[in-house]
Amino acid sequence: MPLWEAEEVVDAARAAQLIRAQFPNVPAQTVELVSEGWDYAVYRVDGEWAFRFPRREVVVAGTRRELDILPRLAPVLPVAIPVPVLVGEFPWPFYGAPFLPGREAVQSDGGAVAADLGRVLRALHDVELEVELPVDPLGRADMTVRVPRTREQLRQHDVDAEALLAEAASLPPPEHVSSSAAG
Repeated sequence: MPLWEAEEVVDAARAAQLIRAQFPNVPAQTVELVSEGWDYAVYRVDGEWAFRFPRREVVVAGTRRELDILPRLAPVLPVAIPVPVLVGEFPWPFYGAPFLPGREAVQSDGGAVAADLGRVLRALHDVELEVELPVDPLGRADMTVRVPRTREQLRQHDVDAEALLAEAASLPPPEHVSSSAAG
């Protein structure tokens, strides 16, 4: 299977079919792709819903964690976040949340975006939620995996970031134990 190929493809037609079959109160007359990446495809449905579909099995544990955590985080954060309201299966869980309109942060926003982001991160880190931290099969937070990969990629582009990579390599491995989301 090519690197970026999805294990489960959910195009707009399949999304509409899954939504209509499992949520009869959602007509799914308009289904527009918002974003598609390595892990998920997200569709805006009828202008009011955002449905998120996993593209590969490796992210299903994270999706289940989101289904548990997002409703608990929403009331304590100073910004709106997706809150799963409609939860279905297709063979994996997918969910619909009220669509949150927004815009991409750009450098011309200056310090306002940084200050707002700082407030959100402070609130997020103050939250006390007992959760089981996941084991990441891709090793995204494991520096024994990331640093060698990064070194190789940077070498291919003639970039010297050895000082930064040495600092990253000294970080301890991620812990996969019950902890608070506050970190």
